[in-house]
Amino acid sequence: MPQFGGSKGPEIKKNLEELESMFAKHLKDIQNLDYDILDVKITKWHDDYGQRFKENMKNLEIMYMNTISLSFKNITTIQEGCEMVENFDKLAKRQPIKDFVHKNATEWVYNLFLEELKQVEEIHE
Repeated sequence: MPQFGGSKGPEIKKNLEELESMFAKHLKDIQNLDYDILDVKITKWHDDYGQRFKENMKNLEIMYMNTISLSFKNITTIQEGCEMVENFDKLAKRQPIKDFVHKNATEWVYNLFLEELKQVEEIHE
């Protein structure tokens, strides 16, 4: 796991570890099903995987995106923002998460850059 700096770094790391633990639990639930998943006569697979597991993954994805959003609300410098984008980009595996990091996170950093640019322009006027 990448190192998250700043005062919120340990909190971010803790949130990510909790998400990882929740993912492992949901995965273990699927691995420990008490029936043969290849038996086409047993239709519980559609409920266990098709509904419950996928719903749990969507919930984890939303919680992950919320963690990313909260992380970026606390950055104050462009360097911190770039490091945060890099860290979350390394962690992102699923396409929706990658898209979220690339679109929203980089937008936050870009806005920080614009604010800093305005301050420099004001100083030189």
